[in-house]
Amino acid sequence: MGGEERLLFRLALAVAGLLVMLASAASGSYGRARPIWLAVPIGLVVILVIYGRLIGRRGGTAPTSAVSEVAKRAAGRGRRASRRALARLRGRRRRERVRQVELAAIEAAKDDDLLAPERVHTAAESLFRLVQLARGERDPGRLATLMDGGLLTEWERRVVDAPPGERVEVVGQVEVEYVGFTAASADEGPRAVVLIDAELLIDGEARAPCEFWTLGLRGGLWTVLAIEGHREGSHQLREPIGAAPAPGRA
Repeated sequence: MGGEERLLFRLALAVAGLLVMLASAASGSYGRARPIWLAVPIGLVVILVIYGRLIGRRGGTAPTSAVSEVAKRAAGRGRRASRRALARLRGRRRRERVRQVELAAIEAAKDDDLLAPERVHTAAESLFRLVQLARGERDPGRLATLMDGGLLTEWERRVVDAPPGERVEVVGQVEVEYVGFTAASADEGPRAVVLIDAELLIDGEARAPCEFWTLGLRGGLWTVLAIEGHREGSHQLREPIGAAPAPGRA
C-alpha cells in the first residue's frame, strides 16, 4: 500500500471513529456522554491533519472527484449525526425540566390554583392566539388587554407599522411547555414561563416561532409580560423553580 493509499485509509478510519463517537454520545445520557463529546473536537482535528497531509502529498492539488465525494458525504453524515445528537440531548433535558416544573406547580397550586399546569397551558395558548388575532386585525386596544409594560409598547408599534392588509393566521395546534414559575410574594404576584411552539401564516408565508413567554397577573387574569426568542430565552430552563424573580427581569 502506497503513502497516498495509507492516508486515505487513515482518513476513512478517522471519519468512521468520529461517527461512532457521535452515535455513542447520542445514545447515552449527558453525564456519561460528556467525555465522548470532549473527544469529538480531537477527532475533527485528526481528520483535518490527515486531509492536509493528503493534499500535501498530491502537491497541493485537489483530491480526485471520487475522494472528494466520499469526504463530502462523510462530513454531511457527521454534521447530521451531531445535530440529531444535540437535539436529542436538549430534548431530554427540556422534558426533564418540564416534568420537574409541573410536579412543583401541582404542589404550588394547593395555595394558588392559577399555577396549576392545566390552567397555565390553557391561558398561554389563549393568549398566543389572541395576540396573533389582534396583530392580524391591527387592534392596539385589544393588545392592551393582553400585554403589559414595555412589551405592549413594542407590539403596538409593530401593529401600527405592519403593512396594510397583513394577514396573520395560527395554523394547527399551539404546543405549550410549562418551563418555570415563581410563586406570589409580598411585592408581586405569581409568574409563569412557557415555551410556545406554533406555526403561523403571515401573508401566506409560513413562520414557526418557538418563544419563551413570561406571564403575570393583572386583574386576576394572566397577561404577557415578556417574549424571548428560543436562544435568547434559553436561560429560563436554568432558572430556579418557584424562586423569587431576579431583580430587573421581566
